[in-house]
Amino acid sequence: MRSVIISAAAAAAVGFCAPAFAQGLLKNDQALGLSLVNPLNNGGNSVDVVRGQPNGANVGLSWTAPQAFIQSTQFDNLDGFRHNPKGNLVGLTFGATATGGTLINLDTRFAANPGTATEFFTFANYNASNPPLTVSRLGGVAISPNNSRLAVIGSDTAGAIVFDYTAGDSVGGGAAVANGRELLGTFRTGATQGSTWIDNDNLLVADGNGNLQVVNVPAAGALTNSTVATFPLPYTTTTASPFTSVAYEPTISPFVYVSVSQFTGGGGTPANTAFNRMYVFDPANSYASVGSIDFNTSTQTARELAFGSNGDLYISQFGSGTVTASIDVFRGAFNPASITTDGSVDYYTSAGTASFNGTDVALAHPDYKTAGVNVNLRDNATAVEYFGASPLATIKSKLQTGYAGGAWNGTGINSSVAAATPGTGIGYKEVAALDVVTDTLAGGTITVGRSSIYLAYTLLGDANIDRTVNISDFATLAAAFNTPGSWSNGDFNYDGTVNISDFSVLAANFNRTLGVPRAAVPEPAAIGAVLALALVGKRSRRQ
Repeated sequence: MRSVIISAAAAAAVGFCAPAFAQGLLKNDQALGLSLVNPLNNGGNSVDVVRGQPNGANVGLSWTAPQAFIQSTQFDNLDGFRHNPKGNLVGLTFGATATGGTLINLDTRFAANPGTATEFFTFANYNASNPPLTVSRLGGVAISPNNSRLAVIGSDTAGAIVFDYTAGDSVGGGAAVANGRELLGTFRTGATQGSTWIDNDNLLVADGNGNLQVVNVPAAGALTNSTVATFPLPYTTTTASPFTSVAYEPTISPFVYVSVSQFTGGGGTPANTAFNRMYVFDPANSYASVGSIDFNTSTQTARELAFGSNGDLYISQFGSGTVTASIDVFRGAFNPASITTDGSVDYYTSAGTASFNGTDVALAHPDYKTAGVNVNLRDNATAVEYFGASPLATIKSKLQTGYAGGAWNGTGINSSVAAATPGTGIGYKEVAALDVVTDTLAGGTITVGRSSIYLAYTLLGDANIDRTVNISDFATLAAAFNTPGSWSNGDFNYDGTVNISDFSVLAANFNRTLGVPRAAVPEPAAIGAVLALALVGKRSRRQ
């Protein structure tokens, strides 16, 4: 079954409460870049928010950025959540030849509408106080998994610039870049070329010459590059101005997805035909080709790729003249075999807004796969959809190290709120398709449409993750006492066994509800007597 996450626009239709406006952006929202210079632009916005399943709708949230059009958008990876809707949204403007592109921090909390948009990089301002970078129009913004680096690709310089990145304050300010390093003359001059990070030190670029390149970013010193794969180009002339995009989301799919598109009449064969082609590569197998497909008829002119949490792959489309900007989707694209020729379908069509346009989806997946990334759940809850084998063992291992003996400040998956609040931690369990869970990042109660791992900040001892520790949780622990286990059957200290240590944790929180002051509770000794009786009964049943 294909996953459907119910968020604000769709919630009311299925009986769930829609989130309040002040909550800002939600899981699976899309940020669609627009063109202020195009006469079809409706309302003079630079970026609009598109929300909902199975089709998207403009929900009326927008930003008016300082520059003309947004070529690329990217939610940053605050707290170790890939494309975090509660983090910061970075917009990149293509720019002009003389002045180059810019970077803009877009707020995600929406105290007002349009939301705050603050320019935090221009070549003029940066070069005035740093070793100067070569001015270029820009594309392909990408933020490293650990949220510490930001990369852009120069159209005029045919190169990459990598910065140290300081995340903003999530309300439109505070973002900064420093220590810019550039690699020049490596890609295709005049093309708009996409990038993504394979890990925190290696940037993947699909260049306009048909090469998939890895740019290595050391802690200090020069950037270096190497070609790891090639792909045939859907155009034949050296004057063509292609657009490429790259998507790699390891918690969704193990593969790298590359799209190549070309403006109508820009050098294709036959002439005056738009070209759109998708390539898929396997980074675990030396970037071996997994396959390729054309989608020339089903999509206008492809721009940026972005995965949603349900495994669907979204593609923004260029709009100009009388053609409106829109978003298409390949359903179930996490499995490359499901991507068929001209298999994209309409997801959202703008009501009169033309665009150059970038898009990104607020994926909101905790990154439990990339080395060097720590996930801070804080006081949130989230459902992590998975595709294929369950990642429960991996997530449990990350929680064991994050727990850090109760300090909750270790590597892996941790919680700064649990670290500051004794008696709390992170509950986890498998949930099946169509289970109803509370997902803070999605705005409230949702129905998951695919098998998922549920993570939630709660009280230690809360086996069923209902935010209360009571006799139900005690019975669960008693039934599994002195056996291997996980959170859902009583392992509350993440050591893999349900034993007296877990009982002590539960006893300390017995009859507590998260966020409610402690009431009178039984003494641990009294609960221990009940546990002893339960274990006697358990042994008797076994005999």
